[in-house]
Formats: sequence, structure tokens, C-alpha cells
Amino acid sequence: MYALTSQLKFSCGLRVGETKQALISHCVGTFSTNNEKCHLWWNADRLTHGYHGYWQAPIFFPADSTFAFSEPQPATVLVAPVYWLTGSPAAAYNVYLILSLCLNGVFTFAVLRNQGCRRVLSTIGAVMMAWLPLGLDQLEVIQLVPIWPMLWIWDVVRRHGSHPTTFTAIESALAYTVCFYTCIHHTLFLSVILTATSWILFSAYRTKQFWITSLFALGLAMVLVGIVFLPIRQMLHGDSFERSKELVAHQSATPRDLFSLPQNAILFGAKQQGFHLSAG
Repeated sequence: MYALTSQLKFSCGLRVGETKQALISHCVGTFSTNNEKCHLWWNADRLTHGYHGYWQAPIFFPADSTFAFSEPQPATVLVAPVYWLTGSPAAAYNVYLILSLCLNGVFTFAVLRNQGCRRVLSTIGAVMMAWLPLGLDQLEVIQLVPIWPMLWIWDVVRRHGSHPTTFTAIESALAYTVCFYTCIHHTLFLSVILTATSWILFSAYRTKQFWITSLFALGLAMVLVGIVFLPIRQMLHGDSFERSKELVAHQSATPRDLFSLPQNAILFGAKQQGFHLSAG
């Protein structure tokens, strides 16, 4: 409760200076791929229609199934009641943003406490994590803000890897599904890291219980994630979309880019030359 109160006060305080801008810049009757508030609106709108025509978002006309080209973010349906009550996608956006920042801090606090950190240090870590997405200066890319699903996955996978049970298997599958429904971008890179560190996380891999529960978790996650993943894969494959090797090479980061500070960095940011990486 202490951590939750701290995060709520901190997140709301951070939003005071930015709420007006978000409310002013919301879309009214139009759909813009550069405006994440419209993604929240579309998810809320399709829920009232039983998700009929979910992938036929009014973007990239006259292409078909265009919502598969974007981050669908079905998890934003959590703030659909806010949109229904206010009629404002910007209000729903702000609630989702504040909720994400609070949960980032709360889950960080829980992970640190589970690792044996003291309450004060855990609270400091929680506040720092709540600040992290804001430091990226990409609040308009709302899917990058929720870090908490990844923290949840790390925590539950660590617990499952050492003491596997049916409960931790179900929780692992749910955590991975929530992460995918929140941000496919985060889930993709997290999956790579999880695979690379599995030999550290899965200390109970020699037990029969671990393999039975892990296979169950994997199967459950595939079913839940597949609800969204399979339509996306089918629609993208249907257009035979593929980037050329030259374009991929040109857009890919190089080792040198890792040392380039963002333009808005406090120290020496504006003086840095070259391509500046971002979370997206």
C-alpha cells in the first residue's frame, strides 16, 4: 500500500504539466496512426461490437486488415469505461498512462522486495522505474510505457524456474499474454532475453514437475497469444510484405550507435553526432 500510494502521487504529479497537451491533441472523429489515443478509441469501440471488424481499422485506406500493421494493444480495453463515460479518448489515454506508470513502480517494488531488498531501497527503485518511460520522451508511443508486464514475467519465471507448480505455470502464461497484449515490441525482445537466460532462471530443470508444468504453461500461452498473433501473421503474410536486405541494413543499429546519447540528454546530448537510438 505504501508503494502504491507513492507511485500514485508521483505519477499524477508528473502528469500535471502534460495532461493539457494530451487533451488538446486528441483526435475527434478521425483516426491517425500517429495518435495512440485513437488506438484506445478503436479497441473500446470494437468491444461494443463484439470485436466485429476489429482488424479493419480506418487507416491506410484502401488497404485491407490494416490494424494488423500497427500495435493493436488490446490491453487498452481496460480503460474503455473511461472513454464510454467521458467520450474522450484523451481522458482514457491519460488514465491508461497514469495506471501504467503506477504499475511500473508497484511491480518494481514487488520484484525488489522478493529479492530481499529493504522497503526504502525498493521504493526508490520503484520511483526510478516510474520515471524511466518519461525519460524516453516518447509518451505519445503509449505501448512503450508499460514496463510492468515484463517485470511480472521476470518475477514469475524466476519463481517457476526454482519451484515449479501448476499455479506458477498458469501465472507465467498469463503474464506473457498480458505482455503481448500490451506491447508486441516489448514481448519480442523479452522473448529473446528469456531464451538466452533460461539456463540461469530454470534451476529446477532436472525435475519432472518442471517439464510438465512448463509445457503446460507454454501451451496455454500459445493459445492465448495465438488469438491475436495468428490473425496478424495471416494478414501480413497475405500482403507478401517484406523489406529488402538493403533497407534492413540501412535501418539497423551499429555498435557505434549504442554510444550516441539522445538529443534531449541532460549532458552532452545535443552535441552527439550520428543516429540516436530510441526504445522503438
